[in-house]
Amino acid sequence: METIKKKINALKEDNEIKQDEIDRLAVELKKTQDEQERLEQEIHTLSSKNNMLEDDLERAEEKLSSITSKLSTAETEKDEADRAVQSLSISEGNASDKLMDLEQQLKEAKLVAEESDRKYEEVQRKLVAVEGDLERAEDKADEFTRKYNAKGFTFSPYFITSTIRTLCA
Repeated sequence: METIKKKINALKEDNEIKQDEIDRLAVELKKTQDEQERLEQEIHTLSSKNNMLEDDLERAEEKLSSITSKLSTAETEKDEADRAVQSLSISEGNASDKLMDLEQQLKEAKLVAEESDRKYEEVQRKLVAVEGDLERAEDKADEFTRKYNAKGFTFSPYFITSTIRTLCA
């Protein structure tokens, strides 16, 4: 019996140790479950944050794509504007050169016109002088013809014309 009592006491002690171990493991299990629940909550929170960040990233990528497209369009328009400005600059340069050439031609034309006017006036004066000389020569020829006709000589029209030409030259 004593052996049984000892065995019962040993079993009781063993039972108490095991019960303490169970209580300790139950507390540890509770802590582990609480920790697991906290971690699951944190995972859920991080998952929500991750989803929000993915949505933000997607919107940012869409915005980047839109801005990149607009930038590309703006660069294309800028290049076209640069080409237009360059073309206008070249056209302006050509027009400026052409204008300078035309102004030079106008100056030359004015000089030629002034020279022509001077020559015309000179020719006009000479013409008046020649007409006066012609009139005097014709008068002299008429007088000459009258004198010689009065003396009985006759002159041919050819002789009179050649005589006038000689007198005028």
